[in-house]
Amino acid sequence: MEQTRDLYAKFIGADNREEIAFTHSTSEGMNIIAHILSDKGIVISNELVFPSSNLPWLNRNKDNIRFVKATDDNKILKRILRRW
Repeated sequence: MEQTRDLYAKFIGADNREEIAFTHSTSEGMNIIAHILSDKGIVISNELVFPSSNLPWLNRNKDNIRFVKATDDNKILKRILRRW
């Protein structure tokens, strides 16, 4: 497992393996992230995300999540930045 963490850290450009964590599922990972970051700002999501990935954010603070519609060319971020 540690070798895999090393390889993945290198692949994504993390500083070291300590920045890499494994979870049993995406839902578990999203719950952990939502718990840690829910009061740090607004979460941006869209309809392309698997529904259970949004539930942890909705359950923590439904006013802190914004949904944007994806475009055909997937340029979601440009549209978000124009609004703020």
